Amino acid sequence: MRSLRTATIPRNADLHQVAVDTNVLISLGFFRHEAQRAKGVALLDRAAAGELTILIPQFIVFEAIHAFRSEYGLRPIEIRVVLREIMALPGVTVVDHCNWPQFFEHWSDLRPDVGDAAILAVAIANRYSLATFDRKLANRAKTFGVAPYW
Repeated sequence: MRSLRTATIPRNADLHQVAVDTNVLISLGFFRHEAQRAKGVALLDRAAAGELTILIPQFIVFEAIHAFRSEYGLRPIEIRVVLREIMALPGVTVVDHCNWPQFFEHWSDLRPDVGDAAILAVAIANRYSLATFDRKLANRAKTFGVAPYW
């Protein structure tokens, strides 16, 4: 198993960089929606083939841990195994950056979801595509020039 790592991804114009949101990460680690899981697995396959890099922002990991515990009742040991396996896959990298000024521009009383604001800030600032099953978030991201992965 590869060691866990966080990194700043070097810019490679030929390599598609895709940030994933919490729902995509949860769908990869937990069998809850077959169509979403299939899309996520196809994304992982492309990353393993070297066609793209999957970026998991650190805050998405924390949000997924919270969801696995509170929504699905998983124990820390179970969550740890799932997340470590996903993070160790070829083409998957955890990133620990967030453009905080951009975050505060997208987080408001009208749009109070912290995770959505943060993933949008990261995608905008770094010109990543966004893999999300949330159509509202995908449409909002498009208005800021963020390409949806699906």
